[in-house]
Amino acid sequence: MTEQSKPPDQSGRLKQDNLRLSHDLAQLQTIARIIVDEPGQADLLIRLSEHIARLLKTKRVM
Repeated sequence: MTEQSKPPDQSGRLKQDNLRLSHDLAQLQTIARIIVDEPGQADLLIRLSEHIARLLKTKRVM
């Protein structure tokens, strides 16, 4: 199916979800960059990396 065949409300919702995920991803990337500069934060960085990977996978599916 093409994007044009989706109902307008679904298309709008998907666009909003995509914008929200893009915003969340940008925030997480900024936080991850800050944490990398802090010593002793490896566990938090690992959890953030996993969360970013899930967001990227979700974004690709959309």
